[in-house]
Amino acid sequence: MGYERAGALNPVELRYFEMEHTQEAVAAIQESRVTAIIVGTQSGLSIPELLRAIQWQGKRIPEDLSVVCLEDEALAENMLRPLTSITFDINTAADWAAKTLINKLEGRQTDVEQVILPPKLIVRDSTIPQS
Repeated sequence: MGYERAGALNPVELRYFEMEHTQEAVAAIQESRVTAIIVGTQSGLSIPELLRAIQWQGKRIPEDLSVVCLEDEALAENMLRPLTSITFDINTAADWAAKTLINKLEGRQTDVEQVILPPKLIVRDSTIPQS
């Protein structure tokens, strides 16, 4: 519901790019004319290399393109321009996984559970509000 209300006020077009080559990613960003990207650290892209290539193409971060880093808090925090990031409580996930594994190894019945880890948004210098 919140997503729908926000979308009514600020239309959002979602695009998903799965690529491992920086130039391919930069070309896709340029062609789609997006104003924000979320970059996952599992994508195979070097985030610093991607940011340099975007800036080399004349895009300013965050003035022209907001950048959010998904799941790599250390990387996001230690960039020359610290990146806004979305993180998850990995300790809770690890604790749940360890308990489930131990129960299974010890022969205890374990039901399949869905665990929802609430995301945490940490706003830094790579995003600005849409004007």
